Amino acid sequence: GSPLRELSDNLFTRNKVLRPAVSVESSSFHQMRYLIARSNLIGMVPRSIALQGQAAKDLILLKPDLGSDFAPISLLFRKEFDQPPLIEEFARVVCATAKEMKLR
Repeated sequence: GSPLRELSDNLFTRNKVLRPAVSVESSSFHQMRYLIARSNLIGMVPRSIALQGQAAKDLILLKPDLGSDFAPISLLFRKEFDQPPLIEEFARVVCATAKEMKLR
C-alpha cells in the first residue's frame, strides 16, 4: 500500500508486463539499497538513493527516469489526529493543483 509499491505495480501493469514475485519489502530505502546492491534482486528506490548507489558503483540504474506520468508527491495523514487548519489548507491546495495538472 505504499506510494512506491503502487508506482511499481502500475509501471508493470501499464507496460503489460507480468509483475515479478515480491521477495522483500521494506520501508527503509537505505536498507533496500544495501540489499539490492548485495544480491541478485532488482528494486525501486527514490532517485536520490539510486544515484547514491550509482555513484558508489554498487547499483546500476535500469531506467533512471519514469517519465511524468506519476504524481510527484503523496500526502499521508494519520486518521486519529485532527490536522491544524494550515495543514488542511495545504492539502486542499495540493489536491486542487494535482487535479488541474491531471495528476489525480
